[in-house]
Amino acid sequence: NSMRKPLTDRIAHQTDLTLYNIQVALSTCRFEEELNEVPVWRILYSALYEFDCRFPEPGFLCREPEFHTAGMEDLNLPYSGKPLTKDQLVEYYLDVKARIFLYLDEMDDDLLLQKPKNCPYTRLDLILDQLRRFTYQIGRVNAFTELLLRKRPVFVGIEEDYPKDHQYFEEPHRN
Repeated sequence: NSMRKPLTDRIAHQTDLTLYNIQVALSTCRFEEELNEVPVWRILYSALYEFDCRFPEPGFLCREPEFHTAGMEDLNLPYSGKPLTKDQLVEYYLDVKARIFLYLDEMDDDLLLQKPKNCPYTRLDLILDQLRRFTYQIGRVNAFTELLLRKRPVFVGIEEDYPKDHQYFEEPHRN
């Protein structure tokens, strides 16, 4: 295997950290609560859907789940269908995660720096853009969770400070 992958391996690692943070959000949020008239489950679904369909290159991996209906991912459109359950979202999250890592396993640094067909951006640009957008949505949901519950969901950063024993909320600080 002559593929050069130092940059791709760093991207895969940072993607793993980012995906862990949505696992925290899925474990701590209040699904049915509404943030600006949009239920939290839909914000998380939209973030996962966009990540799925735009992460490596537009439309490349995209696999709409069975429960998807047209426009469901677009937070600017009204949605009157059935709300998703936590189990459905977790299952979709696991599917997206698996497909993204299969994609990254096949990626090398040369491909990462190339532009997909009919796209003005490199794959690296597209991946970094999706990581930014995804983290923004996770931050919105986590801030809302903190406001509702008066407890802050943990955030796993570059130090890889993964929670122990599924303790997904920060310990309260003692004064």
